[in-house]
Amino acid sequence: MKTLERQILASLDRLHRDAAEAGPSPCRWHYNGTRDTYSCSHITLTGKAVIGRVESMNRYTISTLE
Repeated sequence: MKTLERQILASLDRLHRDAAEAGPSPCRWHYNGTRDTYSCSHITLTGKAVIGRVESMNRYTISTLE
């Protein structure tokens, strides 16, 4: 698994834990490339929100990882 993929999954898990209705257990995420959304049975997140969280969690920006 690439570094960027691990970072996206970590940010999804953190956003999931932060959501009041989601609860602490991990979910299976689905990505919709047409709408640029990540969703589980609890919440739907935009790709922009997820990438913003990845960038805030790391000292490197996405452009330096590619």
